[in-house]
Amino acid sequence: MIDFSLHEVFAKTMDTRLSYVKTIPQKILLASADGGHSFNFLHQRYPNATIDLVENRDDWIVAEKEAWKNNHNIWHRIRNKSPKLWQQNLTEPLPENQFDYVWSNLCFPDTELLTVWSNCLKEDGLLFLSTFGTDTLCELSDFLQKPFTDLHDLGDLIAKHSGWKEAVTDTEKIKLNYQSIDKFKQDIKILGLNKYLLENDDTWDKIKELMLSGRLQHITLEIVYAHAVKKYSLPENMATVHFYRNLPT
Repeated sequence: MIDFSLHEVFAKTMDTRLSYVKTIPQKILLASADGGHSFNFLHQRYPNATIDLVENRDDWIVAEKEAWKNNHNIWHRIRNKSPKLWQQNLTEPLPENQFDYVWSNLCFPDTELLTVWSNCLKEDGLLFLSTFGTDTLCELSDFLQKPFTDLHDLGDLIAKHSGWKEAVTDTEKIKLNYQSIDKFKQDIKILGLNKYLLENDDTWDKIKELMLSGRLQHITLEIVYAHAVKKYSLPENMATVHFYRNLPT
């Protein structure tokens, strides 16, 4: 069974930001599963919205379906359709102009993903995401093979992309204490952080030694939250014309 407890923490934080958003979505895309936590928060806030899921990992899809089944009784499931599943990679195209929100909890955004998400949103649709910042696993800097995304770099990536405007980012840090190297390895894999580590037996042996000796007392996760608005794009060879009323002098 996959432990999505950390995903729940960050999905809840993302949900609190929605209290400032005035629009009411009719159709939401969940870009990657997280054990049903994002679905539950979004469904509670927007009970009339249709929520679709794009995910390609079989075990994550099973966990999402089980969570949806366990959190909603049979009468609710009869009255409401289960989430539509787009079983494909996140970077594969989706139908254009279909969704009001795109929501992705603990993702790894790049230009390709931002293009897919912009295309599938309706005009002025909203993107909400969380990802990992530069201080993530800072205690293990000797074992990292590539850096994490900086808060400002993520903001620039979204702002400079032709499909987005009004990008806003902020960040928070949490510190986790581990008594078991196996639990730590499990979380690293579920969070997708294993691709940042020099993952081999020697690395894990050294990390285990640091934990057992007390020299590694906690692990830092820096979470970057971002939201942005889909930029309206005109067809080729067209431009916006503004009319201004003359004021009396």
